[in-house]
Formats: sequence, C-alpha cells, structure tokens
Amino acid sequence: MKQKQGNIMSFLPILFSLAAVAILSLMYVSYLKDVDVKDQVDLIAREYILKMETTGYLASVDENALIGDLNRIGVHDVNLGGTTRAEVGYGSPVTLSVAGYVESEQTGLQSLFDISRSKKRIGVKVVKTSTAKH
Repeated sequence: MKQKQGNIMSFLPILFSLAAVAILSLMYVSYLKDVDVKDQVDLIAREYILKMETTGYLASVDENALIGDLNRIGVHDVNLGGTTRAEVGYGSPVTLSVAGYVESEQTGLQSLFDISRSKKRIGVKVVKTSTAKH
C-alpha cells in the first residue's frame, strides 16, 4: 500500500476551529463568574431580608455583617440607601436595597491572535421587599 503525502493546508482549518472554540470557552467562563457573583448577592440579600422580617428593620449589627458578607464575595462600595433602618410595626413593609460594584475581568478578541483582558467595574443592585412579622 502506498501512503498519501499530507498537506498542512488541509489541517489548518481544524487548527483555526480549535483556537476559536478555546477562545469562546474562555469568554464564556469569564461571563459565568459574573453571573455567579450576582446569584451570591441575591442569596445574601434573601438571608438578610428574612432577618429583617423578624426584627422589623436592618439592625446595625446585621448591617455590618451584610457589608462584610458582600465584601467577601467581591462586592465593593456597598450602598444600602433605601433600606429600612428604623423599626416598623407588624405588617408594615421592610425593604433591603443593596448596591455596589464588582471588579470583573472582561475577555475580548481584538484580532485573530490577539486576546485582550481588561478589568471593568460592573454595578450590582438588588432590592428585596417583604412584610414585618415580629
């Protein structure tokens, strides 16, 4: 049997396809990190709005713990403006408003062989409302 002579040009499209898949995968993973942080902020906000239901407001101890929890997952410049901080009566609405910024690493494609990475501040805002049950 005779063996065929290979040609690099027939293998080139496969290499480009593999490179494209690798780049898209890298961009997708960086996107998932941002979504994960947003989910974690939602879970933390839910935990604290449930505490606020039982107390009728966000106590200063809970406020400091909330800010610490948010800083731990990467949320900076936390602003709790609009949050119920004074005790309200049974059946009254309580609101938890959390705003801040997350440092996100953005991955982009400048040209065929030039992948760029840059840091960007992305705003995160969550507002949860419930009824006081204390």
